[in-house]
Amino acid sequence: MHTYLYGWRRKAGVATLLTACALAILWVRSYVAASTIDIYAIDRLFELRSANGLIRWSELADVGGQSFTLWTIHYGLLAAPLTLLSAYLILWKPRKRA
Repeated sequence: MHTYLYGWRRKAGVATLLTACALAILWVRSYVAASTIDIYAIDRLFELRSANGLIRWSELADVGGQSFTLWTIHYGLLAAPLTLLSAYLILWKPRKRA
C-alpha cells in the first residue's frame, strides 16, 4: 500500500476523490435539509445556501430592498468532474523512460 501512493499524482487523486465524495454527501444531504451560512461584509450581507441539490450564493439587501442571486450551481456539476479527474490521477501510469 505504501508504494501505491508514491508520487504526487496519486496523492492528488486521492485528495480529489475525497473532495468529490464530500460533495456527493452534501448533495444528498441538501435534499433532506437546507443549510444557510450568512457572511457579513463591510456594508453587505451575503448568503451561501444549500438546498434541493443546488448551491446558491446571494447578496441580501437591507430591509425593504431587493436581494439577488449572484450564482447558482448544481452539486453534480462540481462532483462529476472531480470524480473524473481523480480517476485520471489515480489510474494514470507514467511512461517508462528509455
